[in-house]
Amino acid sequence: MYFNYTRPATGKNFIGRKQELSVLGNLLSQGENVILYSAPKTGKTSLIDQAVFQQRVNSRGSIAVHCSLLDIRSASVLALRLGSAVLAAAGSTPVEYAALAEKHLENSHLVFDPERYSGGSEILSLGWEADERDLRAVFALPYAIARERGIQITVILDEFQNVLLTGCGEDICAQLEQCFSTEGGGPSVSYILCASAVNAMKFLLNKRHFFRRNAVVLPLQDVDERDIADFMNRGFLTSGKVPDRNLLIAACRLLRCHLGYLNQFCAICDSTTRGYLMAPAMNAALDSLVALHEPHFRATMAGLTGFQVNLLLALLEGFDQFSSVSVIRKFELHSSANVCRVKEALCKKEIITFDDDGKTRFLDPLFEYWARRDYFKLEYKEI
Repeated sequence: MYFNYTRPATGKNFIGRKQELSVLGNLLSQGENVILYSAPKTGKTSLIDQAVFQQRVNSRGSIAVHCSLLDIRSASVLALRLGSAVLAAAGSTPVEYAALAEKHLENSHLVFDPERYSGGSEILSLGWEADERDLRAVFALPYAIARERGIQITVILDEFQNVLLTGCGEDICAQLEQCFSTEGGGPSVSYILCASAVNAMKFLLNKRHFFRRNAVVLPLQDVDERDIADFMNRGFLTSGKVPDRNLLIAACRLLRCHLGYLNQFCAICDSTTRGYLMAPAMNAALDSLVALHEPHFRATMAGLTGFQVNLLLALLEGFDQFSSVSVIRKFELHSSANVCRVKEALCKKEIITFDDDGKTRFLDPLFEYWARRDYFKLEYKEI
């Protein structure tokens, strides 16, 4: 399927982001740690996969360790998950796993567990809750193996913001930051902290000031709408359809160049039309796309307070100075202190965010479109 939205983009399907790819590749080759965060389905994993692939081509001795923190809720699970992922990438047999664990994790409570491994679970075992010594040992494990073998190791911690759900997230960040300071300094190991919760990462970086001196934040810019339109046009032509380029640009702008949504949108268009692809068919596909995600959007709105809903309405109507007397009265926001609390709550729920220039925006462009068109019944644009 040309318009694939279930797997990371590779080869010809990887479009744009040439500058970010070059920068990320250079950072990894120098052993720099990288922080990469943006809203879900905007191309972070595709970018990382491309950079890791290029690193393998340029350096045959490099390996990549992928560790998902999607379901992490404790430091112990984190230690077991990361330690097992590193050993799985560096070794290939139980004998190798046991030798690596015995040599490089001897000062921790983590041990190779043949029973867990044979049962298809993690390679390592831990008899009780992980402590600081265990976390330090696991975070330092890639450095020890890289030095021993003279190779480059890239460790990707996906959904990193979920360390905040463990109850000791800031302690984990402090341990990882200390590891960067004591173990780093060479091109052997790079950590990539990848996150899909924008405001959670802003909290760690800007308010708690973690990783300022030993990691590089790589901004993920929007892919140019012309590159996306060219990609969409090629895909439709491949299946015998002739789209209007201006309509493709309009779709990119309406969905704010969100790659995940645009791939879904194009897949719907591709499966429901023949011949020329005109505005009515595209708007019908947009309706289908909204319908697919509407249950999630409804649940999101159902979880908001009246004040939070009113502030979203104010934002959709073009207001940005929410603490002004006129806005507070018009949208019944009670007081400027309450406005601050409401904004903070909406940020924690990853619904809105504040850019560096102080401008407020929705993180999810399709949710913004649905809220404008279907929830608040405001004036909206079609493709």
